[in-house]
Amino acid sequence: MYGTDTLGCFIVGYMMVSFGTGNLVAILAMDKLKPCSSHPLFLSLGFLLNIGVLILTSLWKPTGIESSELLLYTAFWGLADGTLQAQSQAIVTRYARDEKDTAMTGFRVCQGLGLIASFFTSIFTQNLMTSLYAALVLHVIGFLGLILVANEVASRDRQGTGEVNEDSRAQSETDHCGTEVGIDNEAQIT
Repeated sequence: MYGTDTLGCFIVGYMMVSFGTGNLVAILAMDKLKPCSSHPLFLSLGFLLNIGVLILTSLWKPTGIESSELLLYTAFWGLADGTLQAQSQAIVTRYARDEKDTAMTGFRVCQGLGLIASFFTSIFTQNLMTSLYAALVLHVIGFLGLILVANEVASRDRQGTGEVNEDSRAQSETDHCGTEVGIDNEAQIT
């Protein structure tokens, strides 16, 4: 694990807590921002946070005295991961409204295949930079797929909103016409 070779194995538990805390903060924040979580700007934010983590991983190697910086980095990593996970889940479940469980299972399988590919790349090349490049390429492919799905969801929502607006407009015209007829009939009675 990143950082354990210089700081020792004792730091792993603290790193897990730090990652989990960042992840939880991101998920809670994204829950509050759920209506706009599928907007391309917010999707780009999650993507850029994860790209920042990958770039920081490639540029910074922790030393023995940087344990607090490593924990902050791990919290940032958890924040980036939680943001992207919450956004992905929101979009995938909106895309497949009737088959939410199947859609999430398929999403997790694709995510697992990406992790396996990145893991095998790091084992066979035994080079952190090659593994990070593979993770970056897989991340870009996943982001582009997520943007395509988000655009499909947005176009479906726009079509659904247009149909609802036409139905409500027709209903209000019917109500309005009925009201006018009622007024005319009432005027004729008096």
